[in-house]
Amino acid sequence: MPVDTPDWFASAQCAVRRAALGPRPEHRGRVKGIGDGVAMISGLRDVRLDEVLRFERGQFGFARVLDPDLIGCMFIDAATRVEAGDAVFGTGEVVSVPVRDALLGRIVDPLGRNQTPSAPVRSYPSHPRPACRCKATGQ
Repeated sequence: MPVDTPDWFASAQCAVRRAALGPRPEHRGRVKGIGDGVAMISGLRDVRLDEVLRFERGQFGFARVLDPDLIGCMFIDAATRVEAGDAVFGTGEVVSVPVRDALLGRIVDPLGRNQTPSAPVRSYPSHPRPACRCKATGQ
């Protein structure tokens, strides 16, 4: 398939011009230790209770213990590749589960990822997701 060089170059230039450049604040901490599915993390000062944390190798967890010097983070994904010294990043989002008709009858994890491989989830429009800890309707 031939590539039209002038069109490709023009579209690449346009994409570069639209890219947002500049510094981005990043909340970063370090794993101090791991045991029984919980990572103890230091250096994340602005983490909220139930905030989703992302580990440098792609795993996710959420903050459950907020001590002054350490954060206890429960893993959502397997912790087999997480080691002491790994970087951890705050996402700024609390654990929430999307509620959509497309998820009826599906098993999802706390991040809304489908855990039923035999039944793929049809895509659904993104809406604000309710927090896991909220009053049920009618209470």
